[in-house]
Amino acid sequence: MAVGLLATGCSTYQQQNRVIQLWHQNNLTNAVVEATKMADKNAKNKDAIIWRLEQGAVLRSAGKYQESNAAFDKAQEKIDQYAQKAKVRVGQEAGALLSNQANLDYEGHSYDGIMLNTYKALNYLQLGEPDKARVELIRAYQRQQDAVEDNKKRIEKVQAEAARSKDKKAMDKAQESPKFKSQMQGAYASLDNLKSYADYVNPFTVYLDGLYFMANPADASDLERAHKSLERVAGFAPDNQYVKQDLAAVDGVMQGKPLAPTTYVIFETGCAPVRDQIRIDIPIIVAKVSYVGAAFPTLKIQGNYLPSLTVTANSPIVTANDTVTTASSTTTTTGDTNATVTGATAVTGDTNTNTTATSTTATGDTNATVTGATAVTGDTNTTATSTTATGDTNATVTSTTATSDTNATVTSTTTTTSNTNTTVTSTTTTTSNTNTTVTSTTTATGDTNATVTSTTMATSSTTATASSTMAMTSPIASMDSVIGLDFKNEMPVVITKTIASTVAKAVAAYAINEAANQQDAFVGLFAQISTAIYQAAVNIADTRTWTTLPKEFQVCRFSTPPDRKIVLETPDGIQKIPVTIEDGTINIIYVKSITAAGPLLVTQMKLK
Repeated sequence: MAVGLLATGCSTYQQQNRVIQLWHQNNLTNAVVEATKMADKNAKNKDAIIWRLEQGAVLRSAGKYQESNAAFDKAQEKIDQYAQKAKVRVGQEAGALLSNQANLDYEGHSYDGIMLNTYKALNYLQLGEPDKARVELIRAYQRQQDAVEDNKKRIEKVQAEAARSKDKKAMDKAQESPKFKSQMQGAYASLDNLKSYADYVNPFTVYLDGLYFMANPADASDLERAHKSLERVAGFAPDNQYVKQDLAAVDGVMQGKPLAPTTYVIFETGCAPVRDQIRIDIPIIVAKVSYVGAAFPTLKIQGNYLPSLTVTANSPIVTANDTVTTASSTTTTTGDTNATVTGATAVTGDTNTNTTATSTTATGDTNATVTGATAVTGDTNTTATSTTATGDTNATVTSTTATSDTNATVTSTTTTTSNTNTTVTSTTTTTSNTNTTVTSTTTATGDTNATVTSTTMATSSTTATASSTMAMTSPIASMDSVIGLDFKNEMPVVITKTIASTVAKAVAAYAINEAANQQDAFVGLFAQISTAIYQAAVNIADTRTWTTLPKEFQVCRFSTPPDRKIVLETPDGIQKIPVTIEDGTINIIYVKSITAAGPLLVTQMKLK
C-alpha cells in the first residue's frame, strides 16, 4: 500500500502551477492557454475546482466574459455538489492519512464560492445582462451567510472523528507538546496582524451588492438592502469617504431624489496570498520511527503591486469628505525673476463643504515681496473686500476677513503694481462656517523682490464642498485579510487532520520496520530507510489556493465630467491612460493591475 501511495503527487500545487508564473509576468495570452489546458486535464480529478477557478479569472482578465462564466459555472457545479454531501468519503480520507491532505478533493474555500459569484456578476454587467448579475449577487450574499455555520459543522465533525480514533492518545500528546505549540505560534503569528472583518465577509462583494441595488432597485426593499450593504462596508472601511457619499446617495434615492450622473473607478490591484508549507516537528509517537515531521500550510503575502490609482479630469469632479476635504490650490508665476510664490489651500474637518478656494498669481515680478490679508470675524451674510496698494515702495498691505460666519461670502483681493520691496500676504481663514464661499486672490505684477503667499483655510465647516479635478482610489477590501481570516478559521481542521495523518504514517512505518527486523537485520535497515524516504516524500501540505485573485480592491467615485473624459494615472506617473466614459447615468470603469510594472487593464460597464 505504501509503495502505491508513494506515487500520489509529491510536489505542491505552487510547484505545479505554471499559470501563476505567466500571470506574474503579465502574459495573459499564454496564461489563458495554460489555465485552459490544466482545467481540461484535471476536469474529472481532485483538482477540478481549483483549475476552473484559475481559468475563469484569467479568461475574465483577458476580456473573455462568456468563456469565463462557463469556467466558473463548472467550478460552481462541483462546489455545490460537495456542499450537498452530508458525509465525507471515508475511503478517500483514509487514503489521505497515509499520504497527505493534498490528495483529497479540493472542495473550495468559503471565499472561493463568494468570489466566483462576484466575478460572474461583474461578467454579466460587462455583457450587458444586469438581471443575471442580480442573481449572482444574491448567491454571493447567501454563501457569506452560510459559511459561518458550515465551518462550525466542519470543525465539529473533524474533532468528533479524532475523538473516536484509535490513535487519539498519540494525537493529543502531539498537540499538547510545548515545542509544537511554540512552533505553531511562531509560524502563524502574522495572521493576527490582518485587518479584521466579520467571519467570511468579503467587503468588496458587499459593496458591489450595495451599488447594484441602489442603481437598480425593483422596490423599496432593494433600496433597504443597498443601504444595509453600504452601511456594513462603511464599518469595514471607516476611512473610505466614497462609501459615505454612497450612503448619502442611497438615502436620497429613498427620499425620491434621482441619482446624479456618477462614475466609479474600481481598482483591482496585486495578487492574493499563495500557500507555502513549513515543517513542524511533533513529539516522537512510537519507537523506531525515523521521521516525525509534519508539513503545515502557510500563507505567503504577495508584494509588487500598485498602492493606488489617480483619476484626473478636465473639469472639477466634486468629492466631499466627512473628516478631511480635498481642496484645490493653484499657484502661478509668470515671467518672474527670483520670485517666491507660495499658494496653499487646506480644508480640514469639513462635511459636504461648499468652499471654493482660488489661490495666488504672481506675474512679471522681480524679487518682489507681496503681503496682503483679509478677515471678517463673527459676522452673518458678510462681504469683505481688502486693500490695494499701487506704486508704493517698501509697502506692506494687510487686510483681514472671516471667522465663525454663517452664509458668508468673503472676497480677498490684494493687488500691487510696479512696487519695490513690497510684501503682500493674503490669508483667508474660515472657521466653523456654514455654506461658506471663500475666494482669495493675490496678484503681484511687475514688482521687484516679490514674495507672494496665499493661504486659504476652512476648518470644521458644515455642508461645504471642495472642488478638484483629481480623485484617488481608496481601499474597500483587502483580499489578504479575507483569505487570511478564512485560513485562520480553517486551521483547527488542518491541524487535526495533519496530526492524524502524521500519526497514521508513523504507526504504519513502525509496523513495517518491526516486521522487517524480524526477518533480517539488513532487511530491517532497508525497511527503515525506505519508510523514512516515503514519509519525507508524502510529507506535503495542501497548498492549493486560488492564486489569480487580487491583493486588494479599491474604489473612487465622482460626478461624471461634462465631456466624459478622464485620465487614469499610476503613482509613478509612467502609465497615463485616457478614457472616454460610455453613455450611462451610473458608470463603472474597471481597472486591473497584476504587478506594479504591468499594464493597466481597463474595461467599462454600466449600472444604470
